[in-house]
Amino acid sequence: MTINLIEVTQDQWQRRRFRRHAAMEKSEPRVELIAGCDIPPEPINWIWPGWLASGKLHVLVGPPVTGNTTVAATLAGKITLGVEWPDQSASPLCSP
Repeated sequence: MTINLIEVTQDQWQRRRFRRHAAMEKSEPRVELIAGCDIPPEPINWIWPGWLASGKLHVLVGPPVTGNTTVAATLAGKITLGVEWPDQSASPLCSP
């Protein structure tokens, strides 16, 4: 393995950095990283309190043939029909 070293002056280095930076500014799209502590918290709108939040991603995971589809269909049916949740709490569409 051969390593070639070249000598770069401070001025050349600054010009290369400037060109690279200018090229980055012109390119779209770009990713902006934001620290989690800078994001204001928002209240959660619960469909099933403590279990199923509205507008959030929920992942139902399990080995094949263990009832994942049955659970998903049951939850969809309870939401659609407005019947009680498995813990006997009222769903959003239940009339009091």
